[in-house]
Parts: sequence; structure tokens; C-alpha cells
Amino acid sequence: MNKKVILSLFLMTAFLLGLTSYASGTASDPLITLSYLEQNYVKQTEEKANASAASLYAVGAAREAFERASEQAEQRMADALAEHIAARVGERLAARGGAAAFAGAETVALQRGDRISGSVGAGIWIASGGGRTRGAVINVTAGTELAPGAETLAGAYYMLAASDAEIEITAASSAWLKDGARVAPGYSAKYTPYADTLKSMGLFLGTGRGYELERTPTRQEALIMLIRLLGEESAALSYEGGTRFTDLTGWADGKKYIAYGESMGYTNGVSATAFGQYGDASAEMYLTFVLRALGYSDSGGDFVWNTTSRTLAAEIGLTDAALDADILENGFRRDHVAIISYNALSARIKDADITLSERLLQRGAIGGGN
Repeated sequence: MNKKVILSLFLMTAFLLGLTSYASGTASDPLITLSYLEQNYVKQTEEKANASAASLYAVGAAREAFERASEQAEQRMADALAEHIAARVGERLAARGGAAAFAGAETVALQRGDRISGSVGAGIWIASGGGRTRGAVINVTAGTELAPGAETLAGAYYMLAASDAEIEITAASSAWLKDGARVAPGYSAKYTPYADTLKSMGLFLGTGRGYELERTPTRQEALIMLIRLLGEESAALSYEGGTRFTDLTGWADGKKYIAYGESMGYTNGVSATAFGQYGDASAEMYLTFVLRALGYSDSGGDFVWNTTSRTLAAEIGLTDAALDADILENGFRRDHVAIISYNALSARIKDADITLSERLLQRGAIGGGN
């Protein structure tokens, strides 16, 4: 039964009850006959009730349509105004200059999955790498507002134009941040206790910023870990030989590790004259280094560095399915360097009845306690 019929019956009942409240009669001589009620009052009352209900529904529908149209119009006006303001702000900020506007700003290394957020007006200069926008972000350099999901480019100045706006990093990047821009790591370290154990043994020392387990390791860091796992750190730090690599900068001891690694045939660099010390180390690269430390040889046919290195690593206990899935999902991190290195300590040296940790103890490369 629809609402119109229910309303009609309600009105009819109320009308009949009203009649009995002021008139009475008998079955043979009623004051108002039943047929008269049916033909006149009841029929007329139902028609009026239905007409009134129809009118009410029509008014309600019209009101809803009007409200929807009003909301849509208001939204279009708000969007147009926001676009206009964003463009004007972009033009004014672009006039201040590009990278010069970030003099003295914080410099940060960013990893895939990291998110840059902050208050309205927070500034980001993407120096290298790239990301994807979420919410209202202005490309100050171009003076335009970006659509959500737009790709950010290196060498551009971006400004957050809303409190919920952010830039999600899609590849290893570096950036300058100002005016309240901040970074939320997209990856949380899982293997800190293993890093602690390695540090107590002198194998994983971290940087001036701590372990930095959330970021991707560099090629230089991967080579240093190989040299430590071989028990040859002292030899590397005392090495005085030269190197063919012409792109080495920064930390003096870092250059010694690389020169030593080259002299021992542990690394070939990215070209005849470049090592690429600050480039990203991959999981395959690090597993190759650790397998070499355990006496396996890719040149000797034990494995192929970028094809079967993970298979051999799983067979001897360096990795497992869960760790491989974590690396695949989150990218290779210093966190994974810690757990793989820790697992390597209990792995046996190829063709020898001795573990890596036992060999390092024999060579005096680590202490006896953890």
C-alpha cells in the first residue's frame, strides 16, 4: 500500500470518527446514509487527499532538484575561484625565483612511498627523482595548479595549496623543504634488533643520522658491507693504492673502500671510469656481494647475479619467501641489508665446515660477544 492510499484512509477514518462525535442514528434511519458517504464525502475526501499528497511530493522533488542544482553551482564557483587563486599565487611565487627561494632550506633524501605534507604554503623543490600529487598542489615554477595524481618533475618548485595536499614519492629522490613541509616515511623498519647485533660486532655502524634503515643503500655502502663480511676492513682502510674511478667524492675512507674493492676485483663500477658510489644498490647486487663473501662465485658458475642469486640465497638461508615479498613490495632498504647480513653470519662457507661468523672470529674481524 503506497503513501497516498495510507493518507487517504487516515483522512477518511478521521472524517467518519468526526461524524459520530456529533450525530447519532439507527440502522433503519441514519442521519447520513452510507451510500451518500461513499458517493460524496469519502470519494471527495480521497480525491482531495491524493491531490494534496501529489502536490506535496512534487514540491519535495522540485526542492531536492533545486538544492542539488544550487550545490553544483556553488561547487563550480568554488572550483573556479580556487583555480583562479592558485594561478595568481603561482604567478607571484614564480616571480621570486626557483631554486634561489630555497636557500638554506632542509635537504632530504626520499624513498619510494615517502609522503611530503605540511600546512598550506609549504614548499618543495624536487632536486632529483619524482613523485605524484594528492590534493591541491601548485607547480610554482610553471604557475599552474596540478590535477590530483599528476607527476612531479625534477627541477621544479611545488607548493601545497590545501592542508590535506601531499606529494607521494614514486622513485628515490632528493628534495629541499621549506615553510613547514615534512616527510612521513612510507616504509617502517622491521629489523632494528638485527642492526643492533651487527653494530655490536662492528659490522653495521650506521651514519650520522643513525641506522637509516628506511632508505635504499648506496653502492658504496653495499661494497663496505661486503668488505666487512670478508673480514678485510682493516686492509681496506690502510690501502694506499689508486683507482681508475674518477667520480669519487666526499668521505676519504669511503674512497679507500672503493679503491680496495676495485684492487681485489670485488667491483667493476658502472663504467670504465665511474663507480657510481651514491647510486642505489639493488637486492641482486647485495646478495651477489654476500654470496661472494660466503665463497660462491658468479664467474665460476655458482649463480648468475641478476637471475639465480635469489634462488641460491634462499637455499642457504639468506632470504625466504616473506623477505623476498617485502623487498618486492617496498624496494630494497638498508633494513634488508641488516637482516640479510645477520642471516649470513650463520651460513656456512662454501666447501668448508665453518660459518661466516666463525671465520670472522678467526680473523679477529669481530668480537666474541653480541
